Amino acid sequence: MGYLMAGSLRLAGAPTNFGIAALLFLYLISAAPTVLWGDDAELQRIAITGEARAIGQSSAASHLLWQAVAMGFVRATTWLPVDAAGRVTLVSSVAGALALVPIGSSAGLIAVRAGFSLRSSDIAGVVAALAFGLSHTFWLLASRPDAYTIQTLLLATSLWVMLRAGFSARPVLWWV
Repeated sequence: MGYLMAGSLRLAGAPTNFGIAALLFLYLISAAPTVLWGDDAELQRIAITGEARAIGQSSAASHLLWQAVAMGFVRATTWLPVDAAGRVTLVSSVAGALALVPIGSSAGLIAVRAGFSLRSSDIAGVVAALAFGLSHTFWLLASRPDAYTIQTLLLATSLWVMLRAGFSARPVLWWV
């Protein structure tokens, strides 16, 4: 239980670096390589040009965090051998792969709290991250421009922080 303390660097149940890299690779090779159509094309256009959303689409204030991250990523990665629309898609792929870390960590923390061994909790974390990461919907979102992978990353990270704080011997220190 000592690794649940705030000072610990261990992510209980986190998938291995190889597992995260493998899923990121899977997302990247299945990602849309260039311009898409519909809402995806709208998000690509906004991230590349910085223009407002078109009339008839959702409000100009939708997906602001995703837009800021995607715009910054597209501008910072001109050296990648992918066109700008493809780089917009990479934002979703990378965020999707990163979201699997707190998902697996949360499952591992729950397993430890339920009384399973560290090894079993690590396996539970890997299985949870793989099951979520390979699910049809999440894989689809990670392979096209979409704000939901960043939202999933933030939500999963929030869940992990709350679980970690709740299971900690010093939960108040997490909120200071």
